[in-house]
Amino acid sequence: MRLEKPSLIPGVVLTGSLLLAGCGGGGVDGTTTTNPDTPHIPTGEGVATLAWTPPLENTDGSTLTDLDGYRIHYGESAGDYPYAIEVTNSGLTAYTIENLARGIEYFFVVTSINSEGIESAYSEMVTTLID
Repeated sequence: MRLEKPSLIPGVVLTGSLLLAGCGGGGVDGTTTTNPDTPHIPTGEGVATLAWTPPLENTDGSTLTDLDGYRIHYGESAGDYPYAIEVTNSGLTAYTIENLARGIEYFFVVTSINSEGIESAYSEMVTTLID
């Protein structure tokens, strides 16, 4: 999926791709945290791997120099993302979410976060059924 989303970060736009990939291992230790307002809740044995291309420029066309990380938002219906995982390493471009319930369709979006903690608009949504 191609991302061309306006941003809540003044001057920042996500440009790149968000891909839902196959199964694999979890995130790298020490690089992720859960958002305390919308924590990731382990509920099963399924996994989903997301991969993305990092944003390279601000919406004004200038080079993006203060990318701090990403937040993966997800849930069981389109547009409703009660769970979030914060990826605090801006160098990561993929993350595997573990402990997803089998038989459930999950919907995912990714946002970028700058060094001031300001979050961009959602990427395009991807979805998968965990089996």
